[in-house]
Amino acid sequence: MKRILLIVLSISMLSLFAGCDNTEKVKPDQISTTKAIEKKSDIEKQKTTKVKEDRTVHKSNPKEWYGFQEGLEIAAQDNKHIVIDFYADWCKWCKVMEEKTFSVPKVEKYLFENFVPIRVNTELNDQITFQGKTFSKRQLSGAFGVKGLPSLAFLTSKQEMVTLIPGYIKEDKFMKILKYISKECYVKQIPFENFLQNDDCK
Repeated sequence: MKRILLIVLSISMLSLFAGCDNTEKVKPDQISTTKAIEKKSDIEKQKTTKVKEDRTVHKSNPKEWYGFQEGLEIAAQDNKHIVIDFYADWCKWCKVMEEKTFSVPKVEKYLFENFVPIRVNTELNDQITFQGKTFSKRQLSGAFGVKGLPSLAFLTSKQEMVTLIPGYIKEDKFMKILKYISKECYVKQIPFENFLQNDDCK
């Protein structure tokens, strides 16, 4: 287990040195206070709840990211890895990553074919359940160790943590990470540096 953790840690480190250190810190007043949420207008709440927990929506539009609870269920059913995008509406680099990375056709195709992509807005305080415990979405980001946005958490279909990668990730690097994880190279204890050279887990 320690060796696997070292391998996945190397993914995070390589990503940081490859221009992925463009993060915006989660603001303290946006992590702990539920009163701030209660003061938001109904219009603002509607804007931040764009991802819906409605399976029929995702069936009609397979390129729409899943809500948290539904995504976990789908991942278990389809035996796919999970990608959780922790973001906020105020996060500049979250928007850049959406435009420059997630929306690139080949990236989007590979992501949705091989993973269950989930989005979590860290500003929201609505309740969700993860591994038998109840969290607000703010609390969930803390439980995952998110300290800046954007941050991507990769999990197995059984909700086991693989790695957490902070910051903006460029298209080519993101594709490498997706392939490394979907092929389960981390299970085979293949260093990510080796995978970058050979594009293979052998």
